[in-house]
Amino acid sequence: MGVIETRPTTSRQWGEWWRRDVGDSYSLGESSLHTIQRKATVRFVRGAEGRRVEVQVDVYRLSVPESQITTASSAIHGFDGALPTAEGQYGKDGNLRERWVHLGRDAEVETRLLASILTRAGLSE
Repeated sequence: MGVIETRPTTSRQWGEWWRRDVGDSYSLGESSLHTIQRKATVRFVRGAEGRRVEVQVDVYRLSVPESQITTASSAIHGFDGALPTAEGQYGKDGNLRERWVHLGRDAEVETRLLASILTRAGLSE
């Protein structure tokens, strides 16, 4: 078995017409309003029934706790992780407070990616 795994990348937003990593208008709207990333995994499997290609595209949304902004000057630091959260918690650095929430799989992009792989391999009509 062979595996190709991409690094997660931020998904297309409405102004990026040249990118093709969202499958439908709902996904485009969602990635334009939230920080969404996709990660693709392609597996080449050889089994008793022959060879096959499996494609999986996982979708994640960034979840960051709200910062505690109490003065005009603290608004400047509202997005750099230096302020406590609304609950009063501090992270060691800004990245520790961020987490990616798995939203599921993107079947539309999986289908398109699989079709592209098979076409380039000369296995589709």
